[in-house]
Amino acid sequence: HDQRTTALRPPETDDDYGIQLFLSQTSPFQLVFVPQLLFAGFFIRLEQIPVYIRWAQYLCSLKYAMNLMLLNEFGHEDDLDTVKAMLDQNDVYKENWWVYLLVLLALFAGFRMGALAMLVRKARVMF
Repeated sequence: HDQRTTALRPPETDDDYGIQLFLSQTSPFQLVFVPQLLFAGFFIRLEQIPVYIRWAQYLCSLKYAMNLMLLNEFGHEDDLDTVKAMLDQNDVYKENWWVYLLVLLALFAGFRMGALAMLVRKARVMF
């Protein structure tokens, strides 16, 4: 093969091309989304997560979005024991809705600024 075409071979010339493409595209996303799902309370309760990694829930934006969604959906039904139990299990407190919103916005702005800083640094290197 020519030197220029060996870096990006079409799928029909390389049996592992699809696997390599899949792994190269999904690995960074797994590092971001798996903790989001773990700490948001979708699959397991927060009490079941070991105490020494439970702090990571405060870095996951999905946790705050889930808290706001639970309050929006069930917050007005305080008289039901099941709603109280669900909110307690997920550490959602009605009076902290503004904290959840501010932290969610701060995480959004922080990650956006971090991405902007990385792009600026890359642009300086390239140009």
